[in-house]
Amino acid sequence: MKNSASHWVSTALLLAVFAVACAPKKPPQLIPFINDYNNMIRWGQPDKAGPYVNPDDYPEFRKWAKENDKKYNYQEWSMEAVTYETETTATVVIERKGFEIPKYVEKTFPSVQSWVYIEGLGWRIKSGF
Repeated sequence: MKNSASHWVSTALLLAVFAVACAPKKPPQLIPFINDYNNMIRWGQPDKAGPYVNPDDYPEFRKWAKENDKKYNYQEWSMEAVTYETETTATVVIERKGFEIPKYVEKTFPSVQSWVYIEGLGWRIKSGF
């Protein structure tokens, strides 16, 4: 009886280890990617923010960055909400505050960002730059 209980425990432990080892990997946390990307935009460094953009959407990002670089001076940003549609897609609502150039009128710029997790790259922004 003692051997069968011991065998049962070791079998259960082995199955648990196997289940954990074979479970699909969860994507890394999204928040650090959001922070890094939006801080680079705030600091006026769209070239450094570029690697955080989904490769398929990079041309649209470059167009957005070129148009906004001379028009706005962002002073701060805040994250309002994060909603995960799936484990690999999320919607992030942010607000940027800054000035419209050359008027230097303070404005708030809301943005709804779409993020996707790409294996080997990490989280990447698709829209709402």
